[in-house]
Amino acid sequence: MFFVGLFFAALVTTVVFLAIKFSIKVRWWEWVLFGIGIALLIFTTQNFLGSLVENESTAAWMFWLVLGLPALIILAIPTVFVVLRGSKET
Repeated sequence: MFFVGLFFAALVTTVVFLAIKFSIKVRWWEWVLFGIGIALLIFTTQNFLGSLVENESTAAWMFWLVLGLPALIILAIPTVFVVLRGSKET
């Protein structure tokens, strides 16, 4: 489970670095939605992998369906807004 946290830390660091490097304007509420989405995705991934290790594949996939898909939707919202705002400025 250590590697899951390491992967998500690298992901967040990369997103922040690229936003700063390319001067992408991100509003405060988009950062909040991104944080909530990442936290929910980490929670989902940890429980998904834990359920698979315990040979509870049905529970693992239901957990992914119930919390994983909303996490991806929550992550998609700020991404879409940033991309649309960037396309209007060019």
